Amino acid sequence: MIYAFLAFVIIIIGKFIYDSYLTNNTEKNWDSFKKANPQKAIVIENSKPFNLNTDAKLRKDGYYIAKFGGSNDSEENSQIHFLLLFTKNGFVAFEELENYGDFSKESPQEMQQMLIDADQLGLESLSSNFGKYKINDGKVIATFFDPNDNTNKDLQGQLYDELVTYTEWNGTIIHNGLILDFVTAYYDFRVRDWPRQLQISNLKFEFVQIQF
Repeated sequence: MIYAFLAFVIIIIGKFIYDSYLTNNTEKNWDSFKKANPQKAIVIENSKPFNLNTDAKLRKDGYYIAKFGGSNDSEENSQIHFLLLFTKNGFVAFEELENYGDFSKESPQEMQQMLIDADQLGLESLSSNFGKYKINDGKVIATFFDPNDNTNKDLQGQLYDELVTYTEWNGTIIHNGLILDFVTAYYDFRVRDWPRQLQISNLKFEFVQIQF
């Protein structure tokens, strides 16, 4: 009887060691994969609950919303929401909402009209809250700038091919959401240059569909 018990204990210990070996090696492989493929890793991690293809698409039949700031009831007043609305024509609207609750209570007709109006805007509407976006290999980059800002113009008043003063949301498209960084670039008198500065990292946006 005691030999059977000892054999059982040895099997249990062996299984524990084997499982630990597999877990450690799996974690090491996953860490290596994340370092080599950071964007793909974000998509995979955020798509697991949906068991879907990780080739997510940017949606244009609604808007993306993210909460930033206080994390509990006592800090509710310090919370703001960031809204991004992507149009079919390559443009994107950005808004900071101090009271998302009121905005989300707008009537379906008002929401529909907001989407229709946004799709009709173009280059003439470019501003610090309305810019252009591009998609490359599952990553989206939305850039905003003030067209009246002379730092982005040459001596003839023409815009530079590459902006020097702007804000940018960039990151990964996931299933019904986005994981984005917020970057600013402006002239820094201390270094006499236009450095890019990371202001917000890996903020998750969730998609809200506007029904028609």
